[in-house]
Amino acid sequence: MIDGATGAGADPLGAAEQALVVVLSDPTRGEHLATQALQIARRVRDPVAASVAERAIGIAARNQHDLGTAEWHLREALRIASRHHLDPAAGGDRLEVVKDALAEISKSARGDGG
Repeated sequence: MIDGATGAGADPLGAAEQALVVVLSDPTRGEHLATQALQIARRVRDPVAASVAERAIGIAARNQHDLGTAEWHLREALRIASRHHLDPAAGGDRLEVVKDALAEISKSARGDGG
């Protein structure tokens, strides 16, 4: 659990991965956890954790029907991964899932279903 875990011993990747799981059943809580993980990841300069946290925030927003926010955070997850030449499987951050979510958002925005 990451709540209150902002010290040097905090595990940003573990926290981001936890948020990614929580966001599927409780988007609001998952988004909160992911935001905390992202803050820690940025502070300790962990791009893998930051990318996973951005992905979790994006999925939370998508699950709350906030497509603009979802798209921004999912694209940020991709930008971080690209900028740091991350392995697509790094930290459980399956980038093809992010790309699929972005395609779904785009389709919904056009009114093609979804």
